[in-house]
Amino acid sequence: LNLKNRYVVKTNTGTSALHIALRAANIGTGDEVITPSFNYVADHQAIKMTGADVVMCDIKDDNLGIDYEKAEKLITDKTKAIIPLHFAGIPCNQKEIFEMAEKYHLRVIEDAMHAFGTTIDNKKIGSYGDITCFSFDSIKTMTSIDGGCLILNSKEEFEQLEQMRLLGMHREE
Repeated sequence: LNLKNRYVVKTNTGTSALHIALRAANIGTGDEVITPSFNYVADHQAIKMTGADVVMCDIKDDNLGIDYEKAEKLITDKTKAIIPLHFAGIPCNQKEIFEMAEKYHLRVIEDAMHAFGTTIDNKKIGSYGDITCFSFDSIKTMTSIDGGCLILNSKEEFEQLEQMRLLGMHREE
């Protein structure tokens, strides 16, 4: 995994990774986040913990990922982010998701909980993009009994999340 210009924040669970990723993206009360309807409840819980509303979208049959054409029809002025899911390590139509996000100025927070090591176009998930979240729960591809992480491309957001992860405490380096 090439992490040049990428930052890794460790968390206690994948759900925590999703939650603080949404916080870094300034998702809050009154906002909407689009996520696949075929998904584990953790995405919905993380969104609700920010005060935002969950907007569920259908999936594509061929890869079980979010249907980007249907997702585009769900975008409103309240939509601030989209969470594409790489279910069972099968990559979703990521190119189209990123294009749509750029068009509508949305943050992309990838749910790669089951996709550690997955490659798209010869690039590992998490080595590029906006924010990617992983889980190390006992049923995941790579496990450490529990835990998670997120990978992002902003040093400022990394510093914000490191402090948030440590419950607001500053750590001497």
